Amino acid sequence: MAMSSGVYGKTLLDALANATALDLSGTPDTIDWQFVTDAEVPNYDDATDPVEADITTEASAVSTAGTYTLGGEPLVSPSLSLVTQYLKFDDSSDVALTGTTISAEGVIGFDDTIASPVDPLLWGTDFTSTYTSTAGAFNITWSADGIWRIALY
Repeated sequence: MAMSSGVYGKTLLDALANATALDLSGTPDTIDWQFVTDAEVPNYDDATDPVEADITTEASAVSTAGTYTLGGEPLVSPSLSLVTQYLKFDDSSDVALTGTTISAEGVIGFDDTIASPVDPLLWGTDFTSTYTSTAGAFNITWSADGIWRIALY
């Protein structure tokens, strides 16, 4: 099994239960993402606290290259909104990296502001195949449907 898309249930549950101070709207927390390879096998329904350190200590993390830095690139304008039938998390700014030599299967997003647990994982986006760059540009265009969304009914 390899990378797949999803939302980390434990982090969302903790936020809804007010057990963690996750802020995705207004003046949101710093939300970062990092590239992963197909060695990443997200466990979206794990009952333990999924954190960013779980990724950087695994072989699935992609090393620093060009304008990309291992350990997290920030979303520029994250937002949480209600759209017809969905709760939608998005970023109005797409990703444009330069001078990169990267091979990635997807990205994992996390909250870089929360201290307990440190840097909880929020979502994973599977590219559905491996994308590469060689001393060049690596761009991500977030879906018009959002980075992730949850059906309300």
